[in-house]
Amino acid sequence: MHNVLLVGGGASTISGAVSNIRALGHECRFFDIRTGVTEMFAEFMPTVVMIEVESALDDCFTVISSIKSRTSSLPIIAFSHESDVSLVVKTIKLGAVEFCQFPATEKGFVDLFKRILQDLRIPSPVISASSQSSYLPDYVGNSEESRNVATRVMKIAPLDVNVMISGETGTGKELIAKNIHKMSNRADKPFIAIDCVSLPANLIESEIFGHEQGAFTGATKTKKGLLELANGGTVFFDEITELDIYLQGKLLRVLQERQFRRVGGSNLIKVDIRIISATNRDPEQAVLQNKLRKDLYYRLNVVPLKLLPLRQRKSDISFLIAHFLEKLNESNKVQIKGMTRRAMNALIKYEWPGNVRELQNVIMQAACLSESEMIDMDDLPENIRPNEMSPVQPVKAEMMNFKDARDHYLKQFCQTYFDGVLKKHRGNISKVAKNAQVSRGTIYKLFKEFDIKNPYITS
Repeated sequence: MHNVLLVGGGASTISGAVSNIRALGHECRFFDIRTGVTEMFAEFMPTVVMIEVESALDDCFTVISSIKSRTSSLPIIAFSHESDVSLVVKTIKLGAVEFCQFPATEKGFVDLFKRILQDLRIPSPVISASSQSSYLPDYVGNSEESRNVATRVMKIAPLDVNVMISGETGTGKELIAKNIHKMSNRADKPFIAIDCVSLPANLIESEIFGHEQGAFTGATKTKKGLLELANGGTVFFDEITELDIYLQGKLLRVLQERQFRRVGGSNLIKVDIRIISATNRDPEQAVLQNKLRKDLYYRLNVVPLKLLPLRQRKSDISFLIAHFLEKLNESNKVQIKGMTRRAMNALIKYEWPGNVRELQNVIMQAACLSESEMIDMDDLPENIRPNEMSPVQPVKAEMMNFKDARDHYLKQFCQTYFDGVLKKHRGNISKVAKNAQVSRGTIYKLFKEFDIKNPYITS
């Protein structure tokens, strides 16, 4: 769901679209273009702005500049009855992400609005079940799966029950665990993560339970274990199925009795802890394979959470990218406005074996290497870029008449040709026209006829 701010003249088509946009499930408000931006934002906090632009109306340019100075990442879509190229250039330079011709009807306006949201992949945050503005920090996505996870986390966080999170490496299991802790009654107490893979096998028991002085060679003094240090808080066992079966038994006793002994010790130490565990295996299969004790599984799996891999929730990708870029821009490491449509398409088509963690690394790398304000295909790692294909994809010509087959091949040829030329000249239409040895007017006509987008303007 988006908060859509419509700005324009009172009699314009844009003012009549409020109810139609609301019917799509979005919140929508209309303001006259002469209303001050401060007044608009005092009443409404938008996620998308749609504004009427006319060359004779200076107020529209003032509004765009004011909005961009207030929040540079807010997408602005401009509409105009005019088709003057200079007006397009001025509007885009001020910060609009797209410039569109006014449709003739309100329905046409709404259809165009839906198309723009899909093309630009403008993100909105995962929100709580009560549709308030609060959401899980750094857990970003708009897929049904992500929303379900966010809703469930907010329900179980205050209940003080053990939680088991399953999902592939890189899906954000520790991030979810931290969110549960932060929203629980234990938030002011420690959150301690125990990596059952990286801790050395000969030291892990001492790390978890602590040891007494002289318990073994090298134990020169008494040491508190991680369970003891987490007293009152939350312990996160990452990759619990990799924990030694013997230590799983000791952990089960802690869950049952809420007390334990340090290695080499005789005194019982009482603890009050909540345990969140995680595994990249199927927990039930891990039990069958004797990787996880069945009795411990039932103790840990009071509330299960399953995180899907990124390849199964690709609608989250554009939202995650926007989130990562915003974080990078805030840190002043880079200043990237976005990415071209073809770069975005390549990221969406990629299967992401490393999940969200891999996506974050790719965006950070691309943002640091990009020589412009827009991440393009050349900025992406080679394994993510699509393989070069034949300009014309084969079709079953015998299933089509001559005219349809010709139109099909001509469209593919033009789209492939101009995709390469636009890339070569970074979207500069004058240079594209010179390269093609045709006029700028012919370029715009071809773009319209064959649905060719300039990624350096529209994304």
